[in-house]
Amino acid sequence: MAAKGATSTIPIVMANSADPVGEGLLASLAQPEDNVTGLSGLGVELNTKRLEILKDAVTKLARVGLMRLPGSRISQGLQLKELRAAALALELKFGGDRD
Repeated sequence: MAAKGATSTIPIVMANSADPVGEGLLASLAQPEDNVTGLSGLGVELNTKRLEILKDAVTKLARVGLMRLPGSRISQGLQLKELRAAALALELKFGGDRD
């Protein structure tokens, strides 16, 4: 963010960002118009599918949670949001709301 704030002409390459749009690095992944480019893991978007596979593999699965370090990073917040919605859709209890 500091580099982006310092220049709008020099290309900036991000090493990895879970959510470059949410972090304010890019306006859009589909059409980045700024001088920022690089990699985005977008692992958060796969959480729903991972939970579906887990439920298929563990037939008696009733409750899931997310273990994470204390603190509130954007990617962790996105993970919680995605997992809560996926757990609700799969009729699972979700226990990831504690730090």
